[in-house]
Amino acid sequence: MELRQRSDEIWQHAFELLKRESPEYRNSVDDEFTRESKAHCNELLRMIVAIASARVKKSGTDPFDFVRTHAAWRARHQVPLIASLHAYRLAHRTYSEITRDAVLRHGKTEAVIHSLTTLSDFWMQFFDFVGAVLAEAHAVEDGLIVAQGARRYVNLIDDLLRGAEPSDAEGQRLCALCGVRPGSLIAVAVTRLHQDGNSHHIDHEATLRSLVRLIDQLLPPAIFGRLIDIRNDEVTVITCSETATARTLLQTLRKSGFAKHAGNGRSVRLGISADVVDIASLPQAIDEARIAVEFANRRGRSCTFPTSTCKSL
Repeated sequence: MELRQRSDEIWQHAFELLKRESPEYRNSVDDEFTRESKAHCNELLRMIVAIASARVKKSGTDPFDFVRTHAAWRARHQVPLIASLHAYRLAHRTYSEITRDAVLRHGKTEAVIHSLTTLSDFWMQFFDFVGAVLAEAHAVEDGLIVAQGARRYVNLIDDLLRGAEPSDAEGQRLCALCGVRPGSLIAVAVTRLHQDGNSHHIDHEATLRSLVRLIDQLLPPAIFGRLIDIRNDEVTVITCSETATARTLLQTLRKSGFAKHAGNGRSVRLGISADVVDIASLPQAIDEARIAVEFANRRGRSCTFPTSTCKSL
C-alpha cells in the first residue's frame, strides 16, 4: 500500500504544519517529543492499514489502546489537549489529500467518485473516533496528575520569586513548556481586587481564580511565556517576551479590555515591575510590582515601576 511507503513523508508534512500553525504545539517540541510524535504517527498508520485490510484483531484488548497511551504521555508532559486535537485535524487533512490525489490519477469515473466519497467518510469517522478516545484519556490522566502538578507548579514559582533557577529536570521542563526561557526579558505583575464591605470570602476566592483564567486567556502564547498563581490574596504573574515585556504586557491587557472583564463587577488594581534580564533579579521584580500596585490602589489605576508611570486600565 502506498501509504505505508510514504509514512515518513506523511509525518514530516503534518509535523511541520503543526509547528507552523500551533504555538501550543511549537512550545512543546523537543527531541523526546519529536520521537514520540513520529512513533504515534506510525501507530496510526498501522491501524489505518489494518482497518483497510480487514486485519484488525478481534480479541479482549482494545485495538485503540495505543491512543490512550499516547494521550497519557502527552498529559504527563503537559502538552495542551488543543494541540493534540489540532494534530489529528492536520493528519486528517494530510491523509485526505494524499488519498484523494492517488484516486484521481485514475480519472473521474463513477467508480472513482464513489471511492472518494467512501474515503472521505472513512477519514472523518476515523479521526473523530481517535480524537474522542484521546480527549477522554487525556482528561483521565489530567485528573490523576492535577494534585502533583499543582504542587510542583507552585514550588517552581516560589523558587523563581526567590531568585533560584529550577535545578531539577521537571522544573526546567515546566519552565520551557510555560514559555519562560533564558535570555528573555522578565517582568512580574501583581493584581489585587479592591476590597469593599459587601464582598464575601467565597466570592473573593472565586473572583481571584477567574482573574487567573482571564489573564491566561488574554496573553497570546506566541508572544508571552507566563506562570500565574494566587498567593497572599493577589494574583502574581511571571511573564516574559523577547522585547519590552512590562510595556507590552500592559498594552495587551488594556487593549483586550482586561479592566472591563476582570473582577466580576469589582474594581481591579494592577502593578507591573520593570523588566529584568535574569531570574536572580526576580525578588527585586516582585517587590517593584507590589510597590506599583500600592500606588495603583491609591490612584485607582494600573502602575508600572517606576511608580510615576500610572495609567488607567
